[in-house]
Amino acid sequence: MRFWVPAISMFFIFIACTTVLADIDELQKVGNRLQKCEEKWCVSVAQPPSTWPSPLKSDSILMEEHPAIEINIPAGFIRIRRTGYLLMFTYPHNKILFLEEISKEAFPKLLENTKNTKMTMADAAHATFTKTTKDKVPDCPDDKKFWYWAMFFKMVFFENGSPVFSSKKDSLTAYYFSEKRNGGPVINEAAIINDNSPDYILKLKSANMSYEEFRSIIGTIKEAKAMKP
Repeated sequence: MRFWVPAISMFFIFIACTTVLADIDELQKVGNRLQKCEEKWCVSVAQPPSTWPSPLKSDSILMEEHPAIEINIPAGFIRIRRTGYLLMFTYPHNKILFLEEISKEAFPKLLENTKNTKMTMADAAHATFTKTTKDKVPDCPDDKKFWYWAMFFKMVFFENGSPVFSSKKDSLTAYYFSEKRNGGPVINEAAIINDNSPDYILKLKSANMSYEEFRSIIGTIKEAKAMKP
């Protein structure tokens, strides 16, 4: 069964579709379709955790924007742009790094329609990368909606068949992958979870940055204590 996605740049698909899928009717429609999904991404999961990547060795700047995570990013950027919860750093040679804080608070409709869920953002993110659409759906109605929301985003990370890796260090888990499409830039993407602060997820994305440098940025990440939103 094929899933149709609007013709929108994959750079922004995560932000655009999370907003759409916060709607209760859309969540139910997606849930019904996911149960019949026969595509490879529906049953794909991240590889087992490896050791945490080695940290960035070049000049870097500590970022404490995220309430649950500290991260060092490469120095030398020439422009910063903020749009809502998204920070974009532009470097020479068209290299771009995105940092995005994700919480239920960023999606009021999702929050409103899953008031009784026991699932956290961390639970949802782990499910995206370690569960499949063939796994048992939660019994609680609000948990079920949140589960479908998480399952839909398997398509974003697994649809193109690139292996998704994972690394774990204490309370931190990183899920990440790299791909290069024909004629396009190298795209790296990661979701960072701090299980001690399960209400927040940090999403990283880069363009025209080597996979090695991207992994080394992940390697700088440390836990920061966070209060609930």
